[in-house]
Amino acid sequence: MFCENIFSGLKKNEEIMIKRTHNDLCKKAMNWLKRSHSQNGPGCNLAFSEVISSSGGGEIPDAIGFRTAYGNESFLIEVKVSKNDYLADAKKIHRKKPEKGMGNYRYYLAPEGLISIDSLPPRWGLIEVGNRNKLSLKHGYGFHNWSREPWKFTCNRDAELGLLTLILKKIPSSDKAVEKIKMLSYEVNMLREKITSLNKDMSDEFNEKQVLKEALSKYLSEAEINELINSNQKAWLK
Repeated sequence: MFCENIFSGLKKNEEIMIKRTHNDLCKKAMNWLKRSHSQNGPGCNLAFSEVISSSGGGEIPDAIGFRTAYGNESFLIEVKVSKNDYLADAKKIHRKKPEKGMGNYRYYLAPEGLISIDSLPPRWGLIEVGNRNKLSLKHGYGFHNWSREPWKFTCNRDAELGLLTLILKKIPSSDKAVEKIKMLSYEVNMLREKITSLNKDMSDEFNEKQVLKEALSKYLSEAEINELINSNQKAWLK
């Protein structure tokens, strides 16, 4: 029982580490999609990671980007951190029927050496993560206009539109944003007025103390006044 608990704990920790690694690589994939052509990237105008869509046969892109430089085109990246995960991907309906999947251009992103180029499905690219977490395009469309067609898929635009609709739905409407800004502006003005009022009260209190000190100076020496202040015998002199 003790050994079983140890192995169970180790397996759970391994699963957590894999999940963290997967999440980190999804974010890297999203940032890679936003890279400009001058940085050897696809130059996507928009990119997202791990968006759950109710359309597209349940496809959940690890990262997907859209660009308009050469017409409306989409880029899909699937992150794989284990060999089993990579092999299981081929069983999905949108892999067996590529036209049902998202992405005009499709890539796997994996740690260096995990996926061989020979094992890739037709027209899929490969991005590898090196020892310093640097992403390198090893196979696939390299973003030159003349080399696009051999790698391009006919993608499921309806699924992509469904995904984009879901993303837009999560963004607050402009009316709500304006109302929020107005409310925050009102709160800022109220705080500003309160600070102004407090500053005036402090100034009045300071002036009052100065007048009282001047009055006491006619009867007490400066040392005696300071002694009163230090000993807190008069609260209004503090």
